[in-house]
Amino acid sequence: MFCSIHVDPSEAAPYYAGYANETGDGPGKNLNFNQPLPMGTEDSVWLGAVDRALAKVQQYGAEALVVSLGLDAAEYDPVSAFKVTHDGFSVAGSRFRGLGLPTLLVQEGGYLSPQLSSYLRSFMHAF
Repeated sequence: MFCSIHVDPSEAAPYYAGYANETGDGPGKNLNFNQPLPMGTEDSVWLGAVDRALAKVQQYGAEALVVSLGLDAAEYDPVSAFKVTHDGFSVAGSRFRGLGLPTLLVQEGGYLSPQLSSYLRSFMHAF
């Protein structure tokens, strides 16, 4: 099962992949869950997407998680695609912790921002 929350590809790169109707093929049918969101998405909408992804994970019966923690969703990231606050990352960390699954966290997004480490701390303290 792969879940992704990202900028709508009709609004930003890569433009050719990441659409909601891309759900997987063959043995992977319905194991890809893309949630493209509009540029400027804030906490409430982003956290709703997190909740839908976590519900899919539970429904699937996952025994472990690998989380690509895209801190480029942060409100003060230079890319500024989304506007997720410190509180948003904290709530997300708590919700991931709530699954009680073995989890590997990989920080994979976030760019040269003096705020980057504080967003990571917000997530990690709650997790």
